[in-house]
Amino acid sequence: MDSKKSHRLAFILLGLPLLVYPFLFLANIMSFAAHECAHQSHFHNVIFKLFIWSSTLYPISYLVTLVLYVFKKIKYTYYIPILHLFFASVCFLYWVC
Repeated sequence: MDSKKSHRLAFILLGLPLLVYPFLFLANIMSFAAHECAHQSHFHNVIFKLFIWSSTLYPISYLVTLVLYVFKKIKYTYYIPILHLFFASVCFLYWVC
């Protein structure tokens, strides 16, 4: 597979999480409105907020990298959404555990 097709495939696969984004955004808005738990540690609350913010801002990082790839012809910009999803996943795992 040539480079151009692999980049397009990467952007298509990274766009799949955007299909569930309206539901995630609604849940994040409700989570922003919730009060912080007083009996949980400060670290737990910070991780929770980091997860909420990182999952809310994913479409912005995806669209910015897509625009950079399409208009500026900057290759390998798809690593930014991959790192964004990785960071959100790590925050989610710390929050759950």
